[in-house]
Amino acid sequence: MSTETRILTDDDLDGLVTTDDLIAALRAVHIDQALGRAEQPVPMLTATGPDTVLLPMIATSHRLGLTAVKILTDARASGPADGPAQQSTIVVLDAHAGARRAVLTGGRITRGTHRRRHRRGHRRPGPPRLPGPRVHVNAVGAPPRPDHRESDSAGMARATVVVDDRAIQLAKSGEVLPSIADGVTTAEHFGVELGAVLARQAPERTSAEEVTLFTDGAERACER
Repeated sequence: MSTETRILTDDDLDGLVTTDDLIAALRAVHIDQALGRAEQPVPMLTATGPDTVLLPMIATSHRLGLTAVKILTDARASGPADGPAQQSTIVVLDAHAGARRAVLTGGRITRGTHRRRHRRGHRRPGPPRLPGPRVHVNAVGAPPRPDHRESDSAGMARATVVVDDRAIQLAKSGEVLPSIADGVTTAEHFGVELGAVLARQAPERTSAEEVTLFTDGAERACER
């Protein structure tokens, strides 16, 4: 096996995968996590300056034999004048041998175009939709700090919540922790992971009147 390390910049990554590729890959890794074929430990947020934090995120796919480490810096008050306040780098490693396989710049992968991409994804053809309100919220844009949120406590209590990773959400999510602190939800309210739904270990929407909400606590960043 080659030991060459591939270096991929934002320009290299632009257009490298399609929306179909991305959806298929995300579906597969979430199912892998539900079935124990992948793992993602809770990231440790570290302050490196008065208003600067560093967030290393690690995930391992046993099926693919790869480990990815993403290092995100968030310097909103003192970011560089010639660059984004949030910057990130991704290192891909052989999970067994530890060899470095690739280094990727994180701008294209992380940047804050979530709204357009999520809207495009929800408009894709799929199974017949239920009639009526069918309200769904994707709360995925807040920065990686536990005091930043997109939905208030009442909204979280009203919704059937699906999370990317329960342990991470309960450790640091700005969507989850305030609603628990306010006494309107409990940890059990956030017990359903997306991978479990995709693997049919947990139910999907049960009625058109049900309000569903997905929140992604593994990253919670909008590089721009």
